[in-house]
This record gives sequence, structure tokens and C-alpha cells, in this order.
Amino acid sequence: MKFLKRFFYFLFEPIFKKIIQKIDFNITIENHLRVVSELKIGLKRLKYFPNKEDYKFKIKNLESFFFEDEDLITLNLDLISIDSSVPLNLTFNADSLDYLNIILDKLKKSQIGDTNQYKISAKSVFRASYFILKNNLLDRKDIEILVKNITQFFPVNNWLYPNNFVYGSSNILLGLIGVKNNYLNPLTLEYINKVSERILKKMEISQQKYFHFTNSPKSKSLLILEQIKIIYFLLIYYENTKDIRYLNAVLKANDRLFPFFKKLDISSSSDTLNINSLLASYYIKVIEMQEKNFSRLL
Repeated sequence: MKFLKRFFYFLFEPIFKKIIQKIDFNITIENHLRVVSELKIGLKRLKYFPNKEDYKFKIKNLESFFFEDEDLITLNLDLISIDSSVPLNLTFNADSLDYLNIILDKLKKSQIGDTNQYKISAKSVFRASYFILKNNLLDRKDIEILVKNITQFFPVNNWLYPNNFVYGSSNILLGLIGVKNNYLNPLTLEYINKVSERILKKMEISQQKYFHFTNSPKSKSLLILEQIKIIYFLLIYYENTKDIRYLNAVLKANDRLFPFFKKLDISSSSDTLNINSLLASYYIKVIEMQEKNFSRLL
């Protein structure tokens, strides 16, 4: 029996050591910043950070906000929302009420989960709401109306029920957190606080490398994009509340995603606005925010 134990230990010792090394591997901020530096070089090589004069992306009509597929227009909407240096170029005349009415109309016709011919996906409404709120396209009174309708459509109890995130819901968080605090009534602030607490507990208990989503696409890249947008929200929430639990959760979540971003390839793309480039942009944003906030604690 002892001989067999020694034999199996000798046979599998290299495997055991690799597993232990992975478990004990401590990812430092220097590891993250090294990857950030490499991704920045890659994005500049792709000319992903455009000059305002040269950037030709245009939104031709209000319906452009509601594309169902994660196509190039969707990625552009996300890019404009995260990178304030990219100009917003609308080629149609619309006022606050136009934006509000079309979103409320779409919200009434939408559903979470699989859609049929009479319904549109709620995630496209969430995405459009994020974009419109982020870019200040609504008047104050219309912001209040939109926020009230969104929080009623997607109440706190629907978050993480039964156990998964709803794919596309990151846009609700980013849209609401991006609104100026004096535009939000106490009930909306309470909504943000309760949802944030639910997300935090989920992350602390499950400690998943990759979040699980309801109604999610098959693309791993799109799932990681949704995950890093939730992490981005938690960082903004931390900056507003200074609750150290959220910064700690972000640190752990980013460390779990490190192997993915370390291998992220943006050099071979012929499309400078592809999904990997957008992932790189979010990762850069999140890691630099994380480092800035941790350095302030020292």
C-alpha cells in the first residue's frame, strides 16, 4: 500500500505542484498594470482612440438605440458611453420628450428573457436608457419619469433571482449611477443601495470566476463585457459611498478575470471597434480606477 502511495505521488507530483502554484499565485496590481500598458499600446496601434475630427460614427434615428444584436452599433454606443473623449454625433433633431416617449413605449412592449414577435428584449431598452442618461439627453423632469418606470419594471427583488444576474442589467446600474444625485429621489437612491448590497453578497458568497447570467448569449466575450460593466458600476458606487467592502469585492473580481485579460488579443483585428477592443477599454478603465482608489487609502 505504501509503495502504491509513493508511486502515485511520484507520478502526479508535477500536476499537484502546478495546482498548488495556481492556488497560491498572488496577482498584484503590477500584474494588472502591465497588462493595461500592453492593451493601451495595442489600442493605439489600432487607432482605437479616435480624434474627434475624424470620428464619423453617427446615430441616424431614435430606432438605432434598440438594435437587438450585439452588433457594431451597439459596441459604438457602449464606447461613447465609457469614453467621454469620443464625440456624440446625432444626425436627427430630437428633444428630451422624444427620447422619453420612445423608451417608455419600448419598455411597455419589452420582456426579460426570450422574446417573441410582439416583444423586444428588455436589454435593448436598458442599453438605450443607459446611453441616453449617460449623455444627458433628458431634462430633469423626464429623467425622474424614466427612472421611476425602469425601477418599477425591474424591481429590487428581481435582481439575482433566483441566483443569476440578468444579462443586460448592468446598463440599468450604470444609467442610474450616472445620473446626478440631486436628480434622484430618495426612493431611487434606496433602490441603488439595495441592489448594490444584493450584488455584493452574491459576489462574496459565490466567489465565481465568471458570473452566471439569465438569458445570456453564447459568446464568452459578451459575458465578460457584462461582468466587467458590473464591476465598473461597483467602483463608481464605492467612490460615492466610500464603503470599503465594494472596493475589496472589485479587487477580488478583477483578480479572477486577470487570466482572461492577460490573454486578450486585440492585435489581429481588422475592425478597430470590435468586442475585444471594447473589453480592453473597460478593463483599462476599471484597473486604473481601482489603483487610484487604493492609493488614496495608503
